[in-house]
Amino acid sequence: MRQKIDYTNLRYLIIDGFVVIKNTLIFIGIWIASCFVWVLALAVLFKPESNAYSAGAIGILFGPLIIADLFVRRRNRILRENELSASTLGKNARFEQQDAEKSRLRRRFVERERLIDSIDKHRVALKRNLDRSIVRNDYGVVTGDNSYLALDEFLASIDLDSDAFEHSEAYSLILEQLDHQREQDLQKGFDSSNIPFDGHEFEKWVADSLIGFGWDAETTSGGGDQGIDVIAKRDGLSIGIQCKLYSSAVGNKAIQEAHAGKTYYGLDHAAVLTNAEFTRSAKDLGSVTGVLLLSHHDLPILAAKLQS
Repeated sequence: MRQKIDYTNLRYLIIDGFVVIKNTLIFIGIWIASCFVWVLALAVLFKPESNAYSAGAIGILFGPLIIADLFVRRRNRILRENELSASTLGKNARFEQQDAEKSRLRRRFVERERLIDSIDKHRVALKRNLDRSIVRNDYGVVTGDNSYLALDEFLASIDLDSDAFEHSEAYSLILEQLDHQREQDLQKGFDSSNIPFDGHEFEKWVADSLIGFGWDAETTSGGGDQGIDVIAKRDGLSIGIQCKLYSSAVGNKAIQEAHAGKTYYGLDHAAVLTNAEFTRSAKDLGSVTGVLLLSHHDLPILAAKLQS
């Protein structure tokens, strides 16, 4: 079998050979120059018949050799020191680069986890604002999409560190996390995008959705409901909900009725739940009376909202 040649070792042998030749040529050059200088110094400083001249003439055999050797040794030492210094600087630069990369990855991880926590915390507002960012005409056709404006508003609100986590990655993570939450909700029979168009069906849909999330819920009778459409109980808490399937903002009247219904039924909490928005006045009245103002997106986390 033909033996494989180790070209790596051959390469180093050639390099070492060139180094030896280079040092030899430098040595010879310095030696010749030293001899010239030595002879010139003898001619200028001493007379030919003097003992010093004779001693210098004999010294020419060894002096230039010693000078050349010392010069080459010093040169090689300086080259080695420079190589070591360059190697040290290179290692330090690599270490600094590695530390910077580790720091960047740590910041990225922390920012990613903070973003996920913020998505979970504000999931209702996020879903609501994303729903509102899609503009449809009277025939249900999408005529505008401002979802990225809604996402940018959310990221600005939580003060995302865009140097550690870019907005494009954040968009994907938000939508991925919301999709994951939606899948979890669908497993419990809840789909916030599939609300009925009839008011009574909407009330039943709210009650059924709450049952899927562990509540004991039922609708009240259609007439004379005293401002409460759904009564739900869980973990020792009770809440009466007035349901408003509106295309415009809900006003004060619904809050007043829910507040009265809470007293009538002897409930712990009262709420108005709508697919639309609330007027500024309704929000103020809800804050004073303690009536919760809910979106249909709040149904999966209603228990957490009552305990917070």
